[in-house]
Amino acid sequence: MKILIILQLWLSLLLISPRLVETHLVVMASPEVQPNRKEILLQKKEATTTPNKRASQAIEELGGTVQYAQSGKTIVGIHVSNIKIDNKILSLLKGLPSLQLLILQKTTFTPQDLQQLSQINSLKRLNLFECKLTSRDIDVLAHDFDLDYLGLSATNLTDEQLMLLKDETSLKSLDLAYTKISDKGLRALKNLSQLKYLDLTKTKISDAGLSELKSLSSLQILDLTWNRIDGQGLESIGELGQLRQLYLNATLISDTGISHLKSLTKLELLDLGNLEITDSTLDTIGLLQTLKTLSLSGSNITGKGLQKLNTLSMLEDLYLRKTDLRNNDLIYLKPFDKLERLNLSQTKITDAGLQHLEKLTNLKFLNLSNTDIRDPGLIFLRPLNKLNTLYLDLTEISDIGLKEVGRHVQIEKLMLSHTNVSDKGLAYLDQIQNLQILYLDYTEVTSMGLVYIKKHNNLKVLSLLRTKISDSEAALFQKMLPDCEIRHSQLRE
Repeated sequence: MKILIILQLWLSLLLISPRLVETHLVVMASPEVQPNRKEILLQKKEATTTPNKRASQAIEELGGTVQYAQSGKTIVGIHVSNIKIDNKILSLLKGLPSLQLLILQKTTFTPQDLQQLSQINSLKRLNLFECKLTSRDIDVLAHDFDLDYLGLSATNLTDEQLMLLKDETSLKSLDLAYTKISDKGLRALKNLSQLKYLDLTKTKISDAGLSELKSLSSLQILDLTWNRIDGQGLESIGELGQLRQLYLNATLISDTGISHLKSLTKLELLDLGNLEITDSTLDTIGLLQTLKTLSLSGSNITGKGLQKLNTLSMLEDLYLRKTDLRNNDLIYLKPFDKLERLNLSQTKITDAGLQHLEKLTNLKFLNLSNTDIRDPGLIFLRPLNKLNTLYLDLTEISDIGLKEVGRHVQIEKLMLSHTNVSDKGLAYLDQIQNLQILYLDYTEVTSMGLVYIKKHNNLKVLSLLRTKISDSEAALFQKMLPDCEIRHSQLRE
């Protein structure tokens, strides 16, 4: 849950506005997670001018990627990794007058190189993910650049170096995740009055340090995931009246600390995943009526607690993975008629519980992975005619169940790994015209079933790990679907 990504702010600065598909709600490998939110996967487009084509070719030779403006003519973003900046690369980058985003992952450079890059007047977003930085580098960043976004995640940044950025009042986004920044370093942020996005994932901060953030009156997105904070410092966070997204996943926070959040009247996303919270916390959460996304995955809440959330009429995304919910508890989901994404994986629900989902007709994403769902229960999903993503992996469904799944002709992503489906069941999916992602790992599917899969012309990813399909059969099938990424490994007897 975190995309990934909290790239929404980055992209809005670039005048690109894709939907924030999957915030990084559960940063620990879960189906909710968005892909790596620490970098942007830049899409390649065909260049239409000679300078762009030359630059694109050079970047590709370095193993990097480029991003074009919507016109497809101008390079606005570049991502390279594991390279050493030299004069040739500097000349190439300085020759791109519209370059706005530069990601230098695990890249080696000197302070002089950074000074050269600062001459690119259009450059507003710089990400130095996993780079080794010196104090001189930080000094150049502070005095020579005019940035909206600065990414320093997974670098060797120290508190003393961060203090060099204390006067960068034009910064709107700052990523300090996976650094050793402590409470002392947070003092450097006091004057960053325009800061809207701050990522402090897995740093060395404590509750005491959170008081240094209460002056950030413009802050809209704050990530405190994986920090050793117990909630005493949340009183300071409660003063951030403009906050829209707050991530507290895998911290030490319990019920008592959450009460400080009731003043966040503009909060739209709250991640409380993997916390030792109980139903009593939901008294406070029920007051946050602007919430659209809520994660309670891995917490100690029950169905009784869900009743306290019936005031959240704007809720669109609800993540309840690995909670103690049972069939009858799902009746409390009925008030959430705007719900589009629901994760019930690793809960104790069975077929009988699915009848309570029939009224959630706006659901587009449903995760039932690793539950005791079987074929008969799938009939209750018939009214969900907007469903485009369905996780049924690690359940007991079989070919009979796929007959029901095939009724959902709008499905684009279907996860069936570790189920009892076989070749016969795949025939029931032929009415799904826009199937793009299909996982069949550890199933009874053989090469005979590939005949049915071949009909899905829009397939982009097909996973066949540990199946009875041989390497040669998979290679032949890859030739039949050249635009599809086929992931395969043969089951060894």
